[in-house]
Amino acid sequence: MMNRTFIKISLLVVLFLLACGYGINLFQTISYNRRVLATNIYDYIPHDADYVVNFSRNHHFEEYFVLDSTNSFIINAINENITYPLLIIKKKSEENLLLCRVTKEQEKQIKTIIENQIAPYHLPTKRKEDNRNIYFYSLPQNKFMVALLQDGVLAISLDYLQIEDFIHSDRSIPNIFIQENAQSNYFIQKTYESSPISFFINYDSTLYALSYSLIKENINIEGKYFGKQCADSIPISYNKINQLLKLDHHHTDSVIWENDCFLKIKINKTE
Repeated sequence: MMNRTFIKISLLVVLFLLACGYGINLFQTISYNRRVLATNIYDYIPHDADYVVNFSRNHHFEEYFVLDSTNSFIINAINENITYPLLIIKKKSEENLLLCRVTKEQEKQIKTIIENQIAPYHLPTKRKEDNRNIYFYSLPQNKFMVALLQDGVLAISLDYLQIEDFIHSDRSIPNIFIQENAQSNYFIQKTYESSPISFFINYDSTLYALSYSLIKENINIEGKYFGKQCADSIPISYNKINQLLKLDHHHTDSVIWENDCFLKIKINKTE
């Protein structure tokens, strides 16, 4: 009789401990995910970034890939398992930096996707820098992909220096999304909140906040610019548009300037 009672008590204790463990783990996961969702991804943009593409939601990628398909194989693989917005940050390096937030569940899914779809050839190698784990994944043609998860923010690039710069970027210095002029800040926020795809470019002492869309193979970009170009009321040349948007396989068809430094650009796709 005592043996049966002991077994019952033991089972209850085991079940209680399992329930406590599950509850603690669930609470920690929920708390972590809340912190991730409360994180402002724009605060993590490096202060020296001068070109940011913002995807506010999970569609319209194919429209953007008409202009630039550089990171399409990564974005197409992970786009169902991230918390938006997704940012593409272009700097002097030929390779971009991708930034987005991921919950604990999304983190596990992305790890599986990377290891099974994007880089299934070899096991990743890990390096620790400033108490952060950086993962290196082998890709074809002697390339590799670097990934870092920091405070629920996922950073991915094909250039290790982009990740290193991201780690050491001084976030006390305002980035491209934080301007001294209140009107500029208002228009920047309005643009990235209302547009599925938007560009934010700092070029030649002028900030451009632009919405992007694709209509019948024509790329349409419109928005506003602030700074020297606007203050001087100087029209923007076609050549400058090509340099501004880094157009290699397209050409600018028309540029329309309006009052208060509003700008409309039409670009035709060229093969």
